[in-house]
Amino acid sequence: MGRISHSLCLLALFFLFAGCSKDGNFVVDRMDGETHSGDVPSRNGRVPNDVKNVMLLYSAGFNSLSPFLSEDISDLSQGTLPGNGPDDHILLVFSQLPTYYGNYSTKVSPVLFRMYRGDDGFPVRDTVKVWPVDTRASDARTVHDVLDFVYKSYPADGYGMVFSSHGTGWLPSGYYTNPSYFDSSFDDGSSFSWVSRRSAPKNYPREYPEIEPFPVVKSVGQDEGSPSVEIELADFAAAIPYKLDYLLFDACLMGTVEVAWELRGKASIVGFSQTEVLAEGFNYHTITTHLLTEFPDPVAVCRDYFELYDARSGSERSATISVVDTDKMDALAEVCRTLFAKYRTQMDEVSSTKVQRYYRYSRQWFYDLRDILKQSGASHEDLELLDGALSQCVIYKAATPNFLSIPIKTACGLSMYLPKDGSEYLDNFYRSNISWNDATALVQ
Repeated sequence: MGRISHSLCLLALFFLFAGCSKDGNFVVDRMDGETHSGDVPSRNGRVPNDVKNVMLLYSAGFNSLSPFLSEDISDLSQGTLPGNGPDDHILLVFSQLPTYYGNYSTKVSPVLFRMYRGDDGFPVRDTVKVWPVDTRASDARTVHDVLDFVYKSYPADGYGMVFSSHGTGWLPSGYYTNPSYFDSSFDDGSSFSWVSRRSAPKNYPREYPEIEPFPVVKSVGQDEGSPSVEIELADFAAAIPYKLDYLLFDACLMGTVEVAWELRGKASIVGFSQTEVLAEGFNYHTITTHLLTEFPDPVAVCRDYFELYDARSGSERSATISVVDTDKMDALAEVCRTLFAKYRTQMDEVSSTKVQRYYRYSRQWFYDLRDILKQSGASHEDLELLDGALSQCVIYKAATPNFLSIPIKTACGLSMYLPKDGSEYLDNFYRSNISWNDATALVQ
């Protein structure tokens, strides 16, 4: 699920901010083409460089989020920017936005630019590389190419990425938007008659409510147009060519144990939301103060995000967030494998209405990991084992009392698939594509 536009007034912000990156406050120098070439050495044992840390904002915005992602870049320019000296940190933005909102038929070249504050105090955008016009930002090959280019062009002590776009966690591409394309027991009114049906779901309601114009939802990233392009979770992880210090998702529903486990070895620290994310997303005014330092602090970014929304009122007070140390997830997998086997029958019979959910629109594929086991009758001793394993890897978590219409009564920091509310198609996909299942045998 991509970041969700909460009200029509947010859409109006596009017309206020969309042009900020092209106003007189920006000096744009173009130097298209690669700046460095050669083999990429291993990060292990690299000689320290003058550049200390590189932050990449990967903004896959050729979709309904384009006005909000454009505003994010504008907000970055108003915050703390590095200088352009040899000892300064590096702030890079990879962006693909439509020429104007809603025009997805016009091809747009993705661009990588460096942002810094010039000697005159004004923000500068230096275009570093322009990709071919038929390149899609929401393509695993592009993710790999951008990260590889960044590594070659900016040798540094550390690298981190903020990924901003649509997202639907571990689900197959397109499933969230149109599940009846994949499963045949219901009709949401959006499927074409010629679509081949694959398998029958288990416990789905007959109909899915229409998804509002906002949000438009996909798996990891989304490029609209013909055809629409998305990235599968496994492909996204495989596309990362070196281990990132942190990877923060400014996208909906990415806060799953399946996502965190898939990114082991790809990002030490992962930050994400269990629910959707209001379209404004992270606090881009302050994000660089936490990430472009000698010791980047992704937890502070997520704390800023939570505090920004927790200070609001009404439905605007809506946020869930957590930060996971993926290098410390082994104990969680071991405990879960044991408990899934022990409570398998109870998990198949649990009343899902009693389990903490993170979804809307009856898209019931995101439940609280701990609460699944608690509501399945796990003993106090077993829950203590689970809590111990969670505390090792979940280093920060926070949630407002509600996320829009969803009461948040408990939150362990990770959501998970509940097979009882899944389908044969999803079970097959889960077994074949989700490495969390290899570690825990959730779906047999």
